[in-house]
Amino acid sequence: MNATRLKQLRHLIGGTGDPLAALPPRFSPLLQPVLRLVGPVYRRLGMGIRHLTVTGREAAVQAVAGPAVTGTEAAAGSAVRQVHAPPVKVFFAFRHPSVDDPPIVYHVVQQLLHQTRRRGASARGRAAQHDPDSRRGSTVAKAPIVLYGRDVPVWAGPLAAWILPRIGAISVFHEQVKRDSLDEVYAAVRKSAQPIVLAPEAQVTYHNYRVAPTQRGTAHLAVEAARARAGTPGAVEVIPIGLEYRYPDRGNRQLHRLLRKVSAELDLPYRKSGDDPVGHVWELYAHLFYVLETRYGVAPEPEASTRAADPARNTELAGRFNNRLHRLIHAILATGERDAGISATPGSTPISRVFQLRRIFWERRFPPCGSSPFEKRLLDIAAMEACVTARHFQTVDLLAYLDFTYLAEAGLLPGTPIPPAGSAALARLVEYLVSLDDALSRAQGHTIARRHRWRGRRCAVRFGDAIPVAAPAERSHRHTYIAELQQRIQTALIEISAVEG
Repeated sequence: MNATRLKQLRHLIGGTGDPLAALPPRFSPLLQPVLRLVGPVYRRLGMGIRHLTVTGREAAVQAVAGPAVTGTEAAAGSAVRQVHAPPVKVFFAFRHPSVDDPPIVYHVVQQLLHQTRRRGASARGRAAQHDPDSRRGSTVAKAPIVLYGRDVPVWAGPLAAWILPRIGAISVFHEQVKRDSLDEVYAAVRKSAQPIVLAPEAQVTYHNYRVAPTQRGTAHLAVEAARARAGTPGAVEVIPIGLEYRYPDRGNRQLHRLLRKVSAELDLPYRKSGDDPVGHVWELYAHLFYVLETRYGVAPEPEASTRAADPARNTELAGRFNNRLHRLIHAILATGERDAGISATPGSTPISRVFQLRRIFWERRFPPCGSSPFEKRLLDIAAMEACVTARHFQTVDLLAYLDFTYLAEAGLLPGTPIPPAGSAALARLVEYLVSLDDALSRAQGHTIARRHRWRGRRCAVRFGDAIPVAAPAERSHRHTYIAELQQRIQTALIEISAVEG
């Protein structure tokens, strides 16, 4: 058995299946109460999130319950008529600033559904005093359906690969048409009453307070759900969910520790006392760019200190860094595309080029079996080469989201003091310091699984106002409506992410 077959067998044993095939959901009702109990423990010990707060929950409860729960304060006779109303089909569209977002959102939505079912059971009990036939079961789903990238179980490990199908999650492929995956998705959208949990930004974007361009998939699926429920007003809603992480740090110890680690990697000495930590972050990025520019054949800018005290020079710093970053991103992508034997589609964005390179990587890492020993060995060599060249798109997968005005607009320029612990400004600084450490890791061939986790974080989950979804009667109007709905979802996520407190 050749090395490629052994890799595929290892993935099958680990529960991830063939990475090129959809992973079919196998929902396990017995797993739900276990996850409700284990979720808070894993959040605290596994993810390092000490505090979790949830706001705006009531609007989401009204959507998933329909009139059944919202009518519990009405007269008992009214509750009898309301308790069996069908629930609204809800799409929970969550921001994706961190790798920890999906388990957090799943736990919050799962708790919300559980509490809604209990409140509905109480309403049915009161209604039964007037109508014994009203004791029928709840129409509220026990768990949501999560849409996730097919590559997640491969880098997240066997435990995630085992859990995801058993919570009913459906694997999808970015910018690819996989019929078995699409059939599962459309069945969940058109026929199931379970809420759908998905990220309109498609993947991790690394910013608390900056929303990346959303994909049209969320709006498209919501319209498909509305078409399947045509004639039922208010049958489909999209509820935006914002996530914000704060970083308490007594004495800035974690900040200094990570600064020393990254400084050692780049051979730039850092002293905790008498140094400029904010300016040092900028200087580390400048040195990283210099090293990568040299590696990828970009004319490097002379390394000059970023710690000048001239305010006018500091205001231009973000623009100069962004220009260097954009040139570097295109050079790295061009190298990856040359190694893959493809050319970029005119007008494509860096992220769409990353998706294309990622698809080719999976195809070459897990190729079909060769017909002869010689062909098998050549395929093994191609698989190893794919693993080596994957660092190109892995690096851009992070760098493409960076924008140094994100630091400048918060006043995080060289010479400024470290912001107060737990503040929104410190959150921005920490995000870019963690991304700097991650960029070093990606350039060496690692994945997002190695990204640094800040211990003791606080996470705030915010439910936004529901966005009703209609079903355009004419096909010619559907495309325009989907674009408008996508823009409304983008705007809602921006508004809910602008809350820095």
